[in-house]
Formats: sequence, C-alpha cells, structure tokens
Amino acid sequence: MPGSFATPSIPDDAHSRRWYSRHLAAAAEPSLSCGGSARGYRFTWLRSFHHPVIVRVSAQAGVEAVELDGAGGYEPGAVLRRSRAPLTAVQLHALRAAFDALDAAPATQDRNTLDGAEWILERRDASDHRVWVRTSPRDGALHALGQDMLRLSGWTFPDPQTY
Repeated sequence: MPGSFATPSIPDDAHSRRWYSRHLAAAAEPSLSCGGSARGYRFTWLRSFHHPVIVRVSAQAGVEAVELDGAGGYEPGAVLRRSRAPLTAVQLHALRAAFDALDAAPATQDRNTLDGAEWILERRDASDHRVWVRTSPRDGALHALGQDMLRLSGWTFPDPQTY
C-alpha cells in the first residue's frame, strides 16, 4: 500500500514496497494490505547477510513460517524450509494485545544506517492494515513482538538481536 513505508526524510516508499514484496513473493506469502476480512499478523525479518524469515499468524491457519535461502539485503532466494504449527487461544490473545499496544507507535522511523536487519510487523483486521518498520531494533515493544513471533515459529536462531 503506497505510503506504508514512508519516513519523514524518504516520503516516496516505492523502492521499499518493491523490495519487501520481492521477499514475500519468493515465500509465496499472501498480501495482507490488499483487503480481505480475515485477521492476520506477520513478522518479516530481512537480515542483510542472512536468510529472510517470515512468520504469519491467523486464527484460521495457526502459525506459518518460511525461511528463504537468500539474504535479506540482497536476493530473497527460494524457500529453504516451511512449517505450520497450531496456535492456542492464549497465544492468539497475547499476540492481539501486543499488536494493539503498538497502535501508538509510529509506523516507521528514519533509518540512519546503511546496514542492518529490517523488522517489519503487519496487522490486518476487517477494516485496517497497519505496518511498523524498524532497522535492527535492540529493545522496545516492536523488538519484543518480533522475538515472540520468531518463538511461535518453533525455530531458533543464533542471537536474533545481532542481525
């Protein structure tokens, strides 16, 4: 959706939308921004020199995770592994609450780095699509939520804070 990734210093987000979309397409991920009434959440972790990871959660499908064999700062590559796991009502409730708490946070912040991992969180409900983007967050609600979504995938990564 135009404007989703704009920042005060870079108001034209066309490059970012194309970049992120390439990774989602390589993972065969559905669009969360193009309508639909199903509620869903997604964390896209584009690490510059490591494999991209995408974790999507919905009440209907549970937890779906994809790791690509490319590098997030370069080409996405192809699907390396894919998994599906059930989601408990308690997990879904906690996830909804965590996303609701992000509502006051700005969608993007100026990215003053040339390198790092893009952390992209999305929420889709019946009437709204929201996106939050940070580069290599070290703490805060967005960082904690990204870490929670990685844990829901059941996969482990060596110190996700360093990417």
